Amino acid sequence: DDLKSGIEELKRAYFDRGYRKVSVKGSLVRERVGGKSELVVRIQVQEGEPTSVAGVDLVETRKFDQTRPGVWKAFVGGLEEDLLAPVGAILTQERKRDLERAIDRQLFAGEFVGAKIVRTDEIPSGDSSVRLRVSVQLGDSVTFGFQGKEAISRKELSSLIEEMRQAGFPEDYEEAIQK
Repeated sequence: DDLKSGIEELKRAYFDRGYRKVSVKGSLVRERVGGKSELVVRIQVQEGEPTSVAGVDLVETRKFDQTRPGVWKAFVGGLEEDLLAPVGAILTQERKRDLERAIDRQLFAGEFVGAKIVRTDEIPSGDSSVRLRVSVQLGDSVTFGFQGKEAISRKELSSLIEEMRQAGFPEDYEEAIQK
């Protein structure tokens, strides 16, 4: 069991560093060392070609309100540099997390409430490359402003919007939030 878990851990470490086709084999053999019989662990690793990023695609999981057509385009435009950064590089888990963090920052900067990355898929694109397909749920776009001396926390605002959504209100919450 220790040998199997060690091999799986080693495979994960290679996978995390971009070697998606790694092969790890291990065996426990008895050998004579210095006149004594000892158990020796032998591990054979074949890395294979590292997996590179062929491209990044952003996909919106639900159609955004078409009355505000520039919102998705502005969101993607704000990520242009981040979307191109991993192209051609080895796909490591760290690089994938960096991309997801950049998308999260853009979601926050775009004032999307309830926005999230639904999943990131690796779509094969040749022998040793993949395209990353990042599915994003934008949530609701809210523009924040200040008026008067009252304040509402982000948590309270999210809760209010969720209550309104469940009650069947339309997705334009600006008027309701002002009240």
